[in-house]
Amino acid sequence: MRRRSMNELFERLAGVEAARLAGIALLRRLQRMEREGTLSTAAVIASQEAIEAAAQEMQEHAKRAMRVVKRCTQLQPVPSRQTPAGF
Repeated sequence: MRRRSMNELFERLAGVEAARLAGIALLRRLQRMEREGTLSTAAVIASQEAIEAAAQEMQEHAKRAMRVVKRCTQLQPVPSRQTPAGF
């Protein structure tokens, strides 16, 4: 595997789309209901399956993100005469 330059890495990172998690949409819906005064215990109970599915999805997303973070922290530093971008 060839080494990528910092610019290549930055370009690839900039192209990554944000995760679209169902839990975020669910949270926004519940917040909207609360603002409108329509959030009730019955509404939360009715959303139980969606809440559980969203929690599972977010947990899996967190596991994937943790694997990426671990891989990044295990990268070997590369000496450079320039300050890395972002510092």
